[in-house]
Parts: sequence; structure tokens; C-alpha cells
Amino acid sequence: MLLYRTLSSFVLWLMFLGLVFSDFVNGAFILCVIVALIAQWEFYSMQKKRGHDVFQKTGIFCGALLFGFYYLHFVMGEGKTDFWIAVELLVILLAILGAISRPVFMGDRDKAVVAVALTLLGFFYVPYLFGFILKILFFVPKDLAPDTSQGFFQLLYLLAVTKTTDMGAYAAGSLFGHHKMNPTISPKKTWEGFVGGLIVSLLTSICLTTFIPHHLGFLSGWHAWILGCLLAVIGVIGDLGESLIKRVADIKDSGQIIPGIGGALDLIDSLLFTAPVFYCYLLFAFGS
Repeated sequence: MLLYRTLSSFVLWLMFLGLVFSDFVNGAFILCVIVALIAQWEFYSMQKKRGHDVFQKTGIFCGALLFGFYYLHFVMGEGKTDFWIAVELLVILLAILGAISRPVFMGDRDKAVVAVALTLLGFFYVPYLFGFILKILFFVPKDLAPDTSQGFFQLLYLLAVTKTTDMGAYAAGSLFGHHKMNPTISPKKTWEGFVGGLIVSLLTSICLTTFIPHHLGFLSGWHAWILGCLLAVIGVIGDLGESLIKRVADIKDSGQIIPGIGGALDLIDSLLFTAPVFYCYLLFAFGS
């Protein structure tokens, strides 16, 4: 299972990074949209499995609309930042209004609030949080000269630190795990695995910032230590969050489309939390 999981993750993320590094932005963007919308669909399907009403088509349409905005902003757009911030807020407002307006056409008012809440949760949990991947891809630190490959290396750093945390935790937990973190949510996760993932994350962070100094040198030193620990902790929280959703739905995987991993949501669960945290760190520490 570890072999299948590692190979699947490696192939998928290598494909994505290959598209980014080859400057095929449209291809990378399309792949992001496909993965995010499938993951959002899986989230809604899990809620339906539990017998909850959810506005699946409305939620996915709003997710696609958000990525349409990101395409106009990052790939096609030019102009002042304030304008694009306002447009993004408008898209979010439309998603909220769209979800709330749907109960007008529902006969059961008791289930309306749950349907609205779950629809919006799926929108913010998957496409909105995953959108930070694109924000990282197009972010340029203030002290670095503009370089089309800079975003690629920032994304490479995020993916490497997040995913090696998962692999380190899995390996350490399998070999040394005895103390369960939260058996009611994720029976296989242990504190020994958490420590192993933290160590691997820290080593990955330090190695990347040391051996790729031209693009990641600005993250060296104490930044590498902070991010190595911070992203590991946040990644575990994201993983446990999805485990909770699956546990409530009484399923093992969000889907069956990726060998060794499961569904698209299983692939990106930890990234949904590490990407926003990493982007905010870049913005606060290196933004203009």
C-alpha cells in the first residue's frame, strides 16, 4: 500500500510540476481545476451518503466560478491588486447568496439550513483553500527579481515538505507506532508517526533551502525551521480533518480513482491547510 501510495503521489505531482516548469500554465491550471472539482464532488457525495441534503450542482458551479476568477486574475489579468481582491470577494458573496437562495425552492425547511451549511463548507473547504496553490504559484517575494520559475520552486517546496511529512509519519508509525493520536477519528495515526513526520518535514525543508539557494535561499535559516515544523503540524490537522469527515460518512476513502490513495480529496487533504498557511507566511514575511 505504501508503494502504491508513493508511486501514485509521485506520478501525479510530477505531472503537475512538469506542466508548471515547462511554462504550460494552462495545462497546470486545468489539472488543478479538475482535481479540486472532483474533490469537491467527493465531499458532497460523502454528505449525501449520510443522508444529508446538499446543493451539489450549485456548490460545484461556484467552485468552477472561483477558478474562472483565478484564471482571469493570474493567467490573463493585469491591473491593481485592490480590484482583484474586490472581484474575489464578489465571487465568494455570489457563492453564499447562491447557496442561501436555493432553500426557496425546497419544501423541507428543517433540512434547508444543513444543506446551505454543507454546500458552503464544501465550497470553502475544497476549491477556496486549494486556490492558494495558484496564489503561491504566482507569488513573487519582494527581495527577489521577477522570475517565471520562482513560483514553481515555491510550489515544489510546499509539495515536498507536505508529502514527505505524510510518508515519514506513515513509515515511523508503521515501524514504531504504539500510542494512538485519536483512535476514534484515525485508528492508524500515532504520536510516534507524528514525530517521524515532523523530523522528515524539517529535514526536507532544510535540505531544499540549502541545495536550491537561488530560488529557495530566502527561506533558509530560521524560516526553514519554522516552516518545516509549522507545515508538518498543519498537514496533520488537515489529514485528521478529512479523516473525521470520512469517519462520519463511514467510508475508508473519498473515492477510488487513484491507486493506493483513494480519491482526489485523499490526495490533497493536507495541502488544503498547508497551502493557505504557507502563502500567508510568504505574504507576511516577504510580501511587498
